[in-house]
Amino acid sequence: GELDRLRKGGLSPEQEKRLGELEDQLKGARQRFDDTTRQIIADARRQAGGEAMRTGAEAIESLRAWRGTLREMGEGTVLLTYVMAPERLWIILTTPEVQVARKSDIGAAELNKLVFDFRRVLSSPQRLDARPAAQALHKHLIGPVADELAAGNARTLMVSLDGSLRYEPAGALHDG
Repeated sequence: GELDRLRKGGLSPEQEKRLGELEDQLKGARQRFDDTTRQIIADARRQAGGEAMRTGAEAIESLRAWRGTLREMGEGTVLLTYVMAPERLWIILTTPEVQVARKSDIGAAELNKLVFDFRRVLSSPQRLDARPAAQALHKHLIGPVADELAAGNARTLMVSLDGSLRYEPAGALHDG
């Protein structure tokens, strides 16, 4: 966006100042993201032990490489990476321009119950109303990043799911 245009050079003093401000903001955002990823890795360690923590750390680091791939895939493509922890669900949103981490204060046990209740309702021969379960999951899976998705004009979501979320049909979520 604006940062890319300013980095192309030939700037007025006012534009040079704006570029400096944006780069300082970006540096601060990256530091906050790095701090948050350390917390995510610590949560992953508590969830499933050292091997999961090492795998989680590698997965988080590999997200930086996805930024170029997302750029090639076209405007509006976003990667959502979910990491379950005992007390919360972490959501890492990656676009060509930014990475942000958000959380939903739902523990792994409660989230597992929601996922399996949703699957049960969807497969019910009695044709139960799946909307309440779909909305409850949407609140935790999409709600925390909804503003960023709207601001980034997200049209294509790629998702990396953790734990029981692999059993949740993302296309069946409902925002109410």
